[in-house]
Amino acid sequence: MRRLLLPVLLLITAPMFGCAAHGGAVATSAAARHATDRTLDLAIDGDGYFIVQTAAGGFLFTRSGEMAVSTNGEMVNADGYRLYPPIAIPVGAKNITITPDGAVRREVEGGIAELVGQIVLSRFDHADQLEKDGVYYLPTEASGEPITGRPNTKGLGGVRVGELED
Repeated sequence: MRRLLLPVLLLITAPMFGCAAHGGAVATSAAARHATDRTLDLAIDGDGYFIVQTAAGGFLFTRSGEMAVSTNGEMVNADGYRLYPPIAIPVGAKNITITPDGAVRREVEGGIAELVGQIVLSRFDHADQLEKDGVYYLPTEASGEPITGRPNTKGLGGVRVGELED
């Protein structure tokens, strides 16, 4: 087992990723984007990766921000992996908004915005050494441990809503 330290969160145990040669270019910052106008489509404007948790409890990193709300009310990506840390969106929530710093809010009675979660991103000092697996990236010894925080802090990019990377 390999332990990944996700500062501002907690110490988590994740499956060992091991070292592997990486193939192809590793996306380390913003790529071309296109508008979707979907509230839960997210792009990262700058460096960083979304953190998703697999059903087995492991963690993957991705720049793919096509999110949705699962049947149990959690924000998940297109493959059904839960965004980490988990963000619960109550059933029937109206007017979900996400700010560039990753705050996720819903509108409650009287038009008041209630915070329901906080998106965090991770970056790596040597992101070019991550192992690529489709739209996911896995840490290697050479990439170093993830540096995790709120968007627009710690050298992390901001969140762009209604856009996806090409």
